[in-house]
Amino acid sequence: MMETAGTSSIIPIIATVIGSHGLLAVVLVGIALRLGGLPTRKEYNDLRGDVSDNKQEIVSTKAELKQEIADTKAELRQEIVAAKAELRQEIANTKMELEAKIDAAKSEVLQEIRRSHQQLILALVNHTHNANGQAVFTLPPETEPVPAPADD
Repeated sequence: MMETAGTSSIIPIIATVIGSHGLLAVVLVGIALRLGGLPTRKEYNDLRGDVSDNKQEIVSTKAELKQEIADTKAELRQEIVAAKAELRQEIANTKMELEAKIDAAKSEVLQEIRRSHQQLILALVNHTHNANGQAVFTLPPETEPVPAPADD
């Protein structure tokens, strides 16, 4: 019986020790909350609100950036189309200028050929041969025939 009486007297002591540890744990948690080790419920809720706001801001910023990228792409495409059109026009203008210069040069060459041809014909018509068989030209060398109109 002694064992039962001893056991029953230890139970309140064990309960007191466990209870004091629980009380000690509650006190330590309270101190930690006040010292800043753990956030209070209000601080925790405020932090959750900030995180939620930040997430929404990130989503909003992401959408804005996507729209800006799409707008920039559209602007670049328009600039490319405009640049292509401008280049095509410059190429066409340059081609027309080159064709005009080629036609003018061709006309000049044809006129020079005709002039040279006329000089040769005039020299052949207006020459004689001396007793030694050498050609004697009767027109002075600076004589130029009147150019005929150019055929295009």
